[in-house]
Amino acid sequence: MQANDPPSRYRHYFKREALYELVWTAPVLEVAKRLGVSDVGLAKLCRRAAIPKQLATTPTEIVRNDVVHWRVSTRPATLLDLLRHQTVVGGLETVARVTRDLSSAIDRGELVTALDALDQAPAGQRLGFVFQCLGYDTLANHVFKWVARRRHAVRQPLELGVPTREQTTIDRRWNISFNSRRVTALEEFR
Repeated sequence: MQANDPPSRYRHYFKREALYELVWTAPVLEVAKRLGVSDVGLAKLCRRAAIPKQLATTPTEIVRNDVVHWRVSTRPATLLDLLRHQTVVGGLETVARVTRDLSSAIDRGELVTALDALDQAPAGQRLGFVFQCLGYDTLANHVFKWVARRRHAVRQPLELGVPTREQTTIDRRWNISFNSRRVTALEEFR
């Protein structure tokens, strides 16, 4: 190694406020690329520094009634959040039930907007797989196109926080590992 050669790895030191400002003023992928780290590495750093996610980028809509107006997340953003927090919302059956109820009102534009705002391929993989199991092939295809534009999809378990002692199956399209009996239960919500 020559004296003028840059080190193979750079270390970045930030005050929390500086990192907060950086990740809230530009997309996470852009910041990660600028710093020479992966988006996952940057997300871990933000978690350690207790920097919240960009809630301002979460797609919302205004719901009105006679008394009050509420700002709520869009249907696709809600489904993505349910999948990410399925262990505390009642499991995969609850996610499937809500998906069935909301899917007929989801359009491609708001689906892609929600996926872009969350920017987590694993959640997209799970959502696409659930859409496919429930027979919403058009929505599943839109999610698949979004996931395909991301980096190589790493194998993900369908259910979070559930140890699988039984044989699992791998869905090659979504790169999701799942228990066949659980998917059969999912398909009952069609």
